[in-house]
Amino acid sequence: MNVKQKRRELRLGRRGNVSNPSLLESKKENILMEKDILDNDLTFKGENEFQPKLINWTSIIILWIGIAYSIFNGLISDTQDIAAIILLAIATIISYLNFNIGVRITLGIILAGVVNLVNFFPHRYELYFAINGFEIGFELILFMIGLIHCLTNRKNLSSLIEVLKNRDVSEEEIELAKRPRINGFKNRYSNKDISELREIANNKNLVPQANRAARELLEEKNKD
Repeated sequence: MNVKQKRRELRLGRRGNVSNPSLLESKKENILMEKDILDNDLTFKGENEFQPKLINWTSIIILWIGIAYSIFNGLISDTQDIAAIILLAIATIISYLNFNIGVRITLGIILAGVVNLVNFFPHRYELYFAINGFEIGFELILFMIGLIHCLTNRKNLSSLIEVLKNRDVSEEEIELAKRPRINGFKNRYSNKDISELREIANNKNLVPQANRAARELLEEKNKD
């Protein structure tokens, strides 16, 4: 009798567990939790893999259209035209293999076209600026394509901007940036005597590069 009762209780218990709403809810929550964990794991593994859409290829497509137009009309004759084809082919292949890198290379060749180093189109519309008698030309079509490229790939290029902003500048780079101005002051002060150089070196109203130039000249004169 005891054995039959136990078997009956076990059967009832199993049926009761299946029909228990709270137990069913708990099982559903566990299933959903496992699904979320799997989804998160897949997202984590693929979060660095950018899948470009057609709009991300807009600038490259426009550049290829310009080159195709030039080829079909027999307008490819300059080394700048050939260089444009080679560079664009490289940028396209790299973009296909790794779009994050390719989008930066594409920006580089667009900038090369803006400053007239390569030609992607048979017709050029240039705008010139004169700075201290030196003319700088910009190709307007490629400038607009560059803007399109930056807008359609702003997420990819923003990471590049962040890297450049957060890049640590070494002391050697700072020194190299200061050196041309220091050398300029040294050339200006080269004919001054030691007393004048000491005054310049100790003059706090002058820029640091001028003080340093005077100190370096003093050291050189003392060695001599």
